[in-house]
Amino acid sequence: MRPPSVTQPFPRTIDGAKKYVVSATLDAVDGNTELLTGDLRANVERLKAAPGKGLYTAGVTLATTLAGWGLIDEYTFVVRGGGGDRRATAVRRGA
Repeated sequence: MRPPSVTQPFPRTIDGAKKYVVSATLDAVDGNTELLTGDLRANVERLKAAPGKGLYTAGVTLATTLAGWGLIDEYTFVVRGGGGDRRATAVRRGA
């Protein structure tokens, strides 16, 4: 599975994609977005079982949690300059 082409403008790619927001504090979201509340693991398992081209995540905290549950099938890393968050090393260590 390949992520959307890096040559395609980001706004067009993200605007057309179905989005899922994980939050314990939001009551509602708008647009082409679904709010995931309650059991995160069950929600992600439901989404993975649904037809489609796959799910993409950004952010170290969510990705590390999903990896710990064995819910990530494939990794594609996008590296940008800057300090970043070093918690991603926990994925490599299996923490």
